[in-house]
Amino acid sequence: MQLIASGDALPAEKIDQAIAGIAAFVREHAFFPAIMLREMAEGGVHLDRETLAALAKLPRTVAQIVQEGVRERAFRSIHPLAAYFTMVAPIVFYLAAAPIRTELTARHFDHMPALPTDAFVRHLQETMRIALAAPRSSPETAR
Repeated sequence: MQLIASGDALPAEKIDQAIAGIAAFVREHAFFPAIMLREMAEGGVHLDRETLAALAKLPRTVAQIVQEGVRERAFRSIHPLAAYFTMVAPIVFYLAAAPIRTELTARHFDHMPALPTDAFVRHLQETMRIALAAPRSSPETAR
């Protein structure tokens, strides 16, 4: 899974690409959300060392993007794991809940319009941009 944009991309663009990449991976591997939720509920007892090593690549990649954004003063100071979980958890949960949303809609329990995955991804990208944004300095604070 390729998450990082070219070196010329801004950190916020890299975060957008990371979110889109995570969502694409999860959509392509429909079993993934259920397995992740089960593993979290059971404390990861079924995860072997190879799987854990593969899973560790994603938070490291997000950490690199976040640290770059902090260095460039595009992002506020934030623990990279906080950013990682803020990004990944909603994607996994939203996609894991797809069958439930479909069933609710089919039974007319859900009177809200559907939220396509692409719209959810765009919402999460916008949310992360806001959450990570460095505070803007005002002329009063610059004095």
